Amino acid sequence: MAANTVPDAALQLSSSTTPDISSYLTYIITLAPDIASVIWRYIRFQYPCITIAELEIKEGFVDALRDNVLRKGYLRPSDDNFEDMAQRRSDLKMNASEIRTRSLETASSAWSYIGFHPAIVSDIVAWNREADQYERELLLITEARARERLRRQQNRNLVTSFDGQQTRNVVQTVSPPPLALTRQNRRYTEGSSSLHSLPL
Repeated sequence: MAANTVPDAALQLSSSTTPDISSYLTYIITLAPDIASVIWRYIRFQYPCITIAELEIKEGFVDALRDNVLRKGYLRPSDDNFEDMAQRRSDLKMNASEIRTRSLETASSAWSYIGFHPAIVSDIVAWNREADQYERELLLITEARARERLRRQQNRNLVTSFDGQQTRNVVQTVSPPPLALTRQNRRYTEGSSSLHSLPL
């Protein structure tokens, strides 16, 4: 009888631990999609441009920003950094074209159905990093020109205010005397003339 009680106790122990293991697996399977989603969002935050479609969107945005800077005269040919900015834009366009060419060469692989190819992801990430830096410099140029325009406007406002104050001071200086003083002077003049007209 004693020999039978030991296997029964072991069987009860093993049966009591089995639901715990299965519950852990259930938790892991349930939380796995959420964990994967968080990891994927973090990766996308760190690398927002990993596909050809995203590269083309970024390229179009940078081109539109540069065209706007040139159209408004914020970046002029006489500026010291004009040639450097033009060369960097040309390099970005050339590198983007090469990446698209490599993407077309690998379009027949199974990775094309996923939307990106591991062989060119690193190149797209490096290109996007250069495009971000170029975009920041265009925005810095825009803000610098905007500050210059605001300073000129402030100076014009100060000059206009000063000229207006000077004009008011001049008008007050050369303005005719008040009417009461004019009448008093007239009476004084008439009294003086009447005294001169009396016979000696």
